[in-house]
Amino acid sequence: MSGLPRSGSTLLGALLRQNPRFHASMTSPVGSLVNRMLEAMSEENEYSVFITREQKRALTLTIFSTYYQPEAKKEVIFDTNRLNTKGLHQVRRKVEFQPRLTILPPDLFTQYDALSFWKNPSNSLANVIVAQPVEAVSK
Repeated sequence: MSGLPRSGSTLLGALLRQNPRFHASMTSPVGSLVNRMLEAMSEENEYSVFITREQKRALTLTIFSTYYQPEAKKEVIFDTNRLNTKGLHQVRRKVEFQPRLTILPPDLFTQYDALSFWKNPSNSLANVIVAQPVEAVSK
């Protein structure tokens, strides 16, 4: 799981952690470990010709399985690291809106989308975080 700064990935991790079947912690060192391993197995290393594709995959998976062994009882483990977005900027040359399906059920998405508490604070108790207009005081 990865997200750019201020994109909500930390909040998503916190929400996922509420489910006892999931593990989703703060940024892990796994991304850095995998990158170092891949660098060591790259063509820049003269010994890389002795490492098969299957061995590279197995070595990389070993990092994940060893690091997350204490959480092995969880059904789903979310690895959180911004390094997981390495190369995403190369996928598209132009930054533009791309419609995507929501992970929320459609009826729940519609319910929350209709609240718009930042426009109409009376729809939610979240009005405490919305700036309230200051009334002019006359003397």
